[in-house]
Amino acid sequence: MLVKAIVSMLFENMMALKVYPMMRSVFVDIIKTSGFRDLYAGLSPSLVETVLCARL
Repeated sequence: MLVKAIVSMLFENMMALKVYPMMRSVFVDIIKTSGFRDLYAGLSPSLVETVLCARL
């Protein structure tokens, strides 16, 4: 019974995934739903990691 519920929940989540035709569509959707700040929320840690790795 529990397995059936888990499989059903996973299937529903997969059906809710969006398919974007272009990268631009992804950016526009993120900006509309979450805002410009959330689009670049992970940029600072990524840049720090890249700079630190490049120095090695």
